[in-house]
Amino acid sequence: MNTTRTLALVAAAFFLLAPVAYAEQEKLFHPQFSSIMVGANLPANEDFEGGGECIFVWGFMENPHFGWQLEYGGVAVSEGDDNYRTFYDIAASFKLALPIAFIEPYLLGGAGVGCEGPHWGFPLHAAVGIDFNFGKVLVGAEARQVWLEADGRDYDALLVMSKFGFRF
Repeated sequence: MNTTRTLALVAAAFFLLAPVAYAEQEKLFHPQFSSIMVGANLPANEDFEGGGECIFVWGFMENPHFGWQLEYGGVAVSEGDDNYRTFYDIAASFKLALPIAFIEPYLLGGAGVGCEGPHWGFPLHAAVGIDFNFGKVLVGAEARQVWLEADGRDYDALLVMSKFGFRF
């Protein structure tokens, strides 16, 4: 697809969805809950050959600029030779957002606890992202740095994630 056609499609989508987003912005703010699913690929590092992550997020925005969220996720990594490990974690995060019409850039940070078999770890994370709010539907992208060491292995990774969810 050439650049002109791509730009025309993006512009058409913006003009079709903008009235819905504008109508939502006219309402007085009320606390919002959200339910989001996030997926990411893990790049390889010196301790594993790569993997994937899926996170389920339940969030609450106290006001338009501050919120918190609880996350449950699993990270599956390949160590080669058909040896796979899965690390499950529960985390809490705080979110600072700057809503502009239906676009919401944000910063996020938090910590959690997780396990892989008998091995426990305490992951920390920081992220920057953007959400597009189309009425009750939310789509977005997030870049998240995760710091985790468990069982003497380094699971640190920079994740680029896609998001899809609902606000209610």
